[in-house]
Amino acid sequence: MNKQHPGGSSTAMVAGGKLTVHTTYTDGAEKVEDYDLRTDELLVRRWKAGGGLGIGGSAKWEYEVGEEGRVAGAAAGGAGGVAASGGGGGGDLIRAKSSTPVFLCRDSVDKFVWRFRNLAWPAETYKLSVDADKQQIVLRTTNKKYFKRIDVPALRRLEAPLDAAAISCEYDGRSQTLVVYYAKPAALLASEAEEREARRAKAKASKEGDVECKSQ
Repeated sequence: MNKQHPGGSSTAMVAGGKLTVHTTYTDGAEKVEDYDLRTDELLVRRWKAGGGLGIGGSAKWEYEVGEEGRVAGAAAGGAGGVAASGGGGGGDLIRAKSSTPVFLCRDSVDKFVWRFRNLAWPAETYKLSVDADKQQIVLRTTNKKYFKRIDVPALRRLEAPLDAAAISCEYDGRSQTLVVYYAKPAALLASEAEEREARRAKAKASKEGDVECKSQ
């Protein structure tokens, strides 16, 4: 997940309002991505290390974006903004029933998005920084009650260093949700734009249940 994998070969299938792309690599690694057909939002990106037994195998999947069970149309209001963090309209499938903080990874066209729910302290409590040595975004609170390191696998694969100037955030006290954003660098935006055009063409040409194979 944190490195480039050689020789990708993909299959794509349309079902349930989403386009699912399953990619296998020559080193045995696998990647599965789910995109909302209506909005083209990346709902889920998950990885499995080499040596697994396919999608139904016993090896553990690691989620880079989204979480198990997330479906097309689940995130009302899209990936960005605190307004989408409340209930109603389907919402994210993980619902916090207690005061325990919940961390969710999301994606948008031009930003990486991370949501932190059940953070009840004032906006000025939250401090963000970059750990240059570990190449992680660090969230800490001034009251020392919460600490979280955020990895950005897409940037690791690109071998692009984190830039503190690309980080921003917003906090909604009513929903107790902090949303952290990281502006994607130009090289990644260009690469994802090419992938998006190819994906749109594929989705337009496909019918429900169609499977198309491709090599990378």
